Amino acid sequence: MISRNDVLTSKSLASLNKQRFLPEPYSDIGYFFMYYSIKDYKEALCDILSFIDKGLRIYYDRKKEKGASWEDGLLSKAKSFSCRSIVIYLSPNVLNDGFFWQLLRVIKEQKVLYCSINLSEKTDYISLIDENDKKELFEALFNKDITYIPYALSIEEKIKMLEIMKNSDPLVYRIVGDEVHVIGVKSLSESNLVIPPVTIINNKEYPVTEIEPFAFINCLRLKRIHISEGIKHIGLYRYGDEIDENKESVYDPEQNAYTLYETNGGGVFRNCRSLEEVIYPDSVEEFNNENFVGCLNLKRIVLGQGVKKLIGHDLLTLNDLEDEDDPVYLGELVLNSNFFKKGDRYFIDDNGNVTEIYLDQVKKITGYSKKHVGKQKHIDNPASLYIEDKRIEILDLSQSQETVFNIDVSGAKNLKKAIFPPRSMNISCDFSDCKNLKEVDFGNNVDVINCSFGGCESFKKLYLPESVSHITKRVFQGASLETLVSDSFFNDQLFASENAWSRAIHNKSLSKRRKIFFPLLMLFGFFGLLATRYFLIGIVMILFFPITVPIACFRHIENAGDYINVKEIYLRKGKNKPVKIRKYRIVPSDKEGYTKYVHK
Repeated sequence: MISRNDVLTSKSLASLNKQRFLPEPYSDIGYFFMYYSIKDYKEALCDILSFIDKGLRIYYDRKKEKGASWEDGLLSKAKSFSCRSIVIYLSPNVLNDGFFWQLLRVIKEQKVLYCSINLSEKTDYISLIDENDKKELFEALFNKDITYIPYALSIEEKIKMLEIMKNSDPLVYRIVGDEVHVIGVKSLSESNLVIPPVTIINNKEYPVTEIEPFAFINCLRLKRIHISEGIKHIGLYRYGDEIDENKESVYDPEQNAYTLYETNGGGVFRNCRSLEEVIYPDSVEEFNNENFVGCLNLKRIVLGQGVKKLIGHDLLTLNDLEDEDDPVYLGELVLNSNFFKKGDRYFIDDNGNVTEIYLDQVKKITGYSKKHVGKQKHIDNPASLYIEDKRIEILDLSQSQETVFNIDVSGAKNLKKAIFPPRSMNISCDFSDCKNLKEVDFGNNVDVINCSFGGCESFKKLYLPESVSHITKRVFQGASLETLVSDSFFNDQLFASENAWSRAIHNKSLSKRRKIFFPLLMLFGFFGLLATRYFLIGIVMILFFPITVPIACFRHIENAGDYINVKEIYLRKGKNKPVKIRKYRIVPSDKEGYTKYVHK
């Protein structure tokens, strides 16, 4: 690590850059942009290293590059909404720096907050400037209202004076069409925040409609926050394909550093350890449990009447993942009329879309409706759920964020249709005795189907999408299925009646491994015979092949073809020959593009 002594004893900044690694400039939210003349690098870098050691976020020019494009990049950092203030090391040397004057014009035009650290306090700077327009610019900016910081002050005193400077709006925004989202704060030391209904950026008024995920992460001093009416989303969970690539950050239009946060969702108040209360306005539409992880002193959450949807995780917890064994309890959660209680369980009802929310780590729960679960039409539920209301007609999980499901709807006699989300991968569902069930949509990404259809008298046709690679015996035990249609890419694997040897032949990668392994085994065996001390080992290795291979490679491998019991099967045609299915024969197909099988 470079030290102040390294800086003071260096011959030039170029030699210092070659010999030592200067700290990387901080370019995220809430940095001080510090500029100095190359001739004053020793004084400036000694300060900058000390500021960084004290935890200040500093962006500075290491003078490694030159040119118009590099200067444009520096100016964009100075104009950035993430820049808390511009700090200039003022000396006669900086007056001869062309970029210094560009920086002053940006300060004046963009009304950027700025100050100076004076390396020479008694210098008459105006007398050193020849051009009149530069004199006017300097006089306009460096007057009595500007904060001057003497270089002779201690680092602690300099930091205190820098911390005094605060922009009127501590928030960082992103422009999205005709509205803006809050994406962060300029300083993590904020203790009180107000999310305004509107804000002005570049002389244009924008409504503030959303607080994006991780906006206030690690604001350890934040105690109070006021969220104005008009905010619709707080920590909205987004899938990757829902991200608008044209979204532009007001602080850096060329590089969006927050796209990753949009895909994750939640985390708005993550690790805000001093936060005590959050009140949602009525305009907020959903509640994300993951917004409050790490809020260890949170006492109260109040939800507005507009909240009618649960996103993110289904468990409200203030704990970090590593602290699950020592839970932190929320003092009070005030729900709204869209929530209801059944027994000891809590649910949220969004026009028939019912989601369970787990509130085990909340001491006091109020504000929920006293109503019962009505005639459910749709359920947006967690991955594992027992449906108690047997009057359910449609099990609609299409909006669920889960990929693995373990659900019991057995005995739901009114259930007619089940819909799983497109992203589901492993589905285990008990549909036993759902006598009116006619249709199940597994989505187009499911890999494993382990469902029970015993007693489903109306369920006659099963469709397997192209992604299915495994179905279990349970699917066909006691089922009344008559037709199976499979578009799976793995039909050979699912239905072909074969032994391990024939499968090895079809499996090219497995066949290659065996072609290499067994000859090597035999070769080492013969070498063992040649060496007296390894004679017995050689005998064993040579015998291993003729004894074990027939057992391993000619045994029958069980698959779906062994326990299917339907009248007819349709398998989508592939490049290979039609597979042979035990107890079935191929007949002319009445469905184009499919091979048809009927029971022998």
